[in-house]
Amino acid sequence: MHPRIRSLIGVAVLAVCACVIGAADDVASMVRDADTCVSEQQYDHAQALYERAQAEGMRFETDLPHARNLAAVYLHSAPPDLAKAIRWLQVAVTLDPQSDSLQVQL
Repeated sequence: MHPRIRSLIGVAVLAVCACVIGAADDVASMVRDADTCVSEQQYDHAQALYERAQAEGMRFETDLPHARNLAAVYLHSAPPDLAKAIRWLQVAVTLDPQSDSLQVQL
């Protein structure tokens, strides 16, 4: 293979890796921002951020704090989405079956 072609391929591979790493940082940043919005009771904004993060591949099904946050977001959204709130409460109960507070909310 010609050295110049090999260099171009190397640059392309590095660019793709940088994009993937940048996307992961963006998703993590979205989740952190959504967490902040939940703590500030900005549920509609948090919902938009969590949904964007999920669309980018983030999964919360094994993440108790985020399952709780998502349940709160859907309970407090305007209008409330009770089906999604129940789904995330069920996920949270599955992850923490000893939690009386989660059982009561469900």
